[in-house]
Amino acid sequence: MGGSNHFVWIFNRDRGRTLDMAYRPPAPVQNFAQTAVRIQRFRYEKMAGLQLPGEEQPCWIFYWNPIPGMLLSVGGKETLLDPAFGYLLAPRTRFDLRLQKPKTPAPDDGFFASMSPIGAGEDVGTLAREGSHPHLFATFSLDDPGNRARPGVYPIALDRELLAMLDEATEILRASEGQREFERLATYLLESLLLALLARLPPTVWPERPMDARVARAMRFIHEHSGDRLDARSLAAAAGLSPNRLSQLFKRETGMEPRAAVRRERIDRARQLLADSRLSIEEVAEECGFCDRYYFSRVFREETGFTPAAYRQRAI
Repeated sequence: MGGSNHFVWIFNRDRGRTLDMAYRPPAPVQNFAQTAVRIQRFRYEKMAGLQLPGEEQPCWIFYWNPIPGMLLSVGGKETLLDPAFGYLLAPRTRFDLRLQKPKTPAPDDGFFASMSPIGAGEDVGTLAREGSHPHLFATFSLDDPGNRARPGVYPIALDRELLAMLDEATEILRASEGQREFERLATYLLESLLLALLARLPPTVWPERPMDARVARAMRFIHEHSGDRLDARSLAAAAGLSPNRLSQLFKRETGMEPRAAVRRERIDRARQLLADSRLSIEEVAEECGFCDRYYFSRVFREETGFTPAAYRQRAI
């Protein structure tokens, strides 16, 4: 039945006739947070060389190394990744990542990577002895406010359950030729590992209070329509507020104006497409709501420090 009001006929015993009465469904007994996982990349690689300076992603990142040898630096503190831990990096965490003893040294001080997927028949121990470091990593996003975590690196101690899930994840990746195509069940299993890791984060990672529901609606509208023409009126309508009131609440909740959030969302979407699609730069610009490649390239460089072409080259 359509509409918010449904009608039901009842029998009135006192008057001996039926009445048409408005009926509204009750409020839900339970109301769960939205936690949909959107995986961009999930790879199990052997690395002969890696130097990733000044990296920052708008999404979550997960790293695990079954053998020591990878160095992660956040806020000037360098950590040798421990096989007994998985490492979650919250969105917009700036970090450096490099191999401690690369088989193939980097040619300069910039970005460098030499890697390929670990196949089904390859032994991790043998790869390590030959100088190719095994490295599991994933990049993924959550629905807002799941991406509003405090920037930082969060080590997660790997208990028996998580280690079993990691073993399953690596087998799923190995079994896929080139680690490209995954069946629905395999995708669910990979998602379950990421959710299990997120569930072990300390409460202090998340904002102390939930985002205002009206601002959250506007944020979700921006996310779902970032490639469309968005103005103050359309965002205000999505939030159920006047443009001025939305601007005030938006600044209070997010620290930025709605138009800045639109710009950031478009650049975040462009980052994903440049890294994980074969669209041309012109097509990426159009998909993300920019009028032409040149304006897109200027805004992209202002936001990321890279041209779209340079960003695509360093995406791993």
